[in-house]
Amino acid sequence: MAEEERVSESLGNSEKDELIPNRSNVKSSNSGWTLWLVYTAAVIVLGSSFQFGYGTSCINGPEKDIRDYFSKHSSFSSLMWSTAVAIFAVGGMIGALFGPVIADSLGSKRTLLLNNLPALLGSLMMFFSYHAKAPSLLITGRLVFGFNSGVNTVVAPVYLSEIAPIRLRGALGALNQFGIVTGILVGFIFGLKQMLGTENGWPYALGFGFVVAILQILTLPFCPRSPRYLLLKLDKEPETVQGNDDEVK
Repeated sequence: MAEEERVSESLGNSEKDELIPNRSNVKSSNSGWTLWLVYTAAVIVLGSSFQFGYGTSCINGPEKDIRDYFSKHSSFSSLMWSTAVAIFAVGGMIGALFGPVIADSLGSKRTLLLNNLPALLGSLMMFFSYHAKAPSLLITGRLVFGFNSGVNTVVAPVYLSEIAPIRLRGALGALNQFGIVTGILVGFIFGLKQMLGTENGWPYALGFGFVVAILQILTLPFCPRSPRYLLLKLDKEPETVQGNDDEVK
């Protein structure tokens, strides 16, 4: 009897880890795209994946205007410019290290929501570096914005995979990559001379991440919590099962 109880407990834990409710009355044809899944995917892809791609490329287009501007108002060397560009990756590495730890504690949804704070702060610092004529503010803003992108890189795809039906996880993973390359493209477009890549326009190009962060702050609260977090961290099985029921209806 003891051996049978151990086997039964092991099977139960396995089901909990997989987060696949064992309900024979649910048909696989009902586990496809739903309104809330499309909404949530759009919020994450456009608010997190896009943000990372945009931050990567937005500074490249108006390079000459930025360097000329700061050179006229302060001592701005090639080393400082290289630092302003490369420090984004340093912030990204820090964010990528801390992102999973924060997500494990707060859940993926709350982590992405709070992660908009460094995006807001970094965008404002880069924008006001123009008015303050302070290259150090630009460099610091890039570092803070890079932290936001690092967290987005590791947490956003995990959240998408957690809320998606099994057969759609690959598709949502591809959407994450699509959001990144779209952000890179838009960053280059905004950096054109015909857009914001001018002496007076580059602060708006670098500060555009503020708008993206505000939009996600307004829309992300309506997205579902991660079923895996609800079950394994909060031990809320009824809410987890209800979430899966709503997803497949």
